[in-house]
Amino acid sequence: GYIGPLSTRATDLGIGPAKAIQLAVKQYNKNRKDDEPMIKVVVADDKWEKKMALPLYEKMRSENNISVIFMSNTDGTVAIQNRLIDDKVICVNPLNSDQLLSALNINTFKVAKKTEETHEMLAERIISMGVKKIMIFHYPNDFMTRAAKATKRTLDYAGIDNEIVEVRKEQVNFQEEVERAKKEGVEAFAMYGYRNLGFLMSQARDEKLEIPFFGSTTLLDPVFYNNSKGTLAGTVFPYFTQEDGDKSKADRFMQDYEMEYGQQPSSMWPPMQAYDAANIVLD
Repeated sequence: GYIGPLSTRATDLGIGPAKAIQLAVKQYNKNRKDDEPMIKVVVADDKWEKKMALPLYEKMRSENNISVIFMSNTDGTVAIQNRLIDDKVICVNPLNSDQLLSALNINTFKVAKKTEETHEMLAERIISMGVKKIMIFHYPNDFMTRAAKATKRTLDYAGIDNEIVEVRKEQVNFQEEVERAKKEGVEAFAMYGYRNLGFLMSQARDEKLEIPFFGSTTLLDPVFYNNSKGTLAGTVFPYFTQEDGDKSKADRFMQDYEMEYGQQPSSMWPPMQAYDAANIVLD
């Protein structure tokens, strides 16, 4: 089974990975030996909400008797922990790898870059650009909170003035934060979250706050771009492409994906990692 965000928010972390896992299973079934089992994959939309994880997992167990569950959401991965051992189910998070996931039970695995190191790398870029004062905005879930804290640790070590600001889940008005940033002489924004942070970008530019933006790959969501009114152009963020692994295999996957679905994914690395994770399980 696969549980991830197919609507509402963070869809670039759900739709592409779901299709990649389905593609991997289809290829496996086509090429499997006669004595190897036929595999079925079922997909469910958690809308990127922790509270959806356990009900969807239980539904998959009752209706399909799944033995492996892929889960994109860190909070959702945590939510189903108590069931995995009793149900003898393997859980694979194909997008995240951090200290929290590493501390979970023996039935939980990760196939991803390390969250903390990725955002420490972004902090190094912030330092190299000479930023002296920055506000770090983050969505209130585990992944984005860890991203913000990892960035802050590195900036603190370098003596960079910084502040973490937690945004509300459905927040669209950031006028208060923008006005405070102007008053306090903030020189940059780091934004770890989803499409609503596009409104923060556009509102900052509306107020003539011409400072650099830093963020995560979630800004590749087309709705994020629309919400920002195009002001996200030029945002600095860590990104992984075919060049960062086995390029020939990655290119072949992207070709197969486009042939299967008629288009390439909006973001490359989430489906590539999910495809790798699925094939590791299938092997």
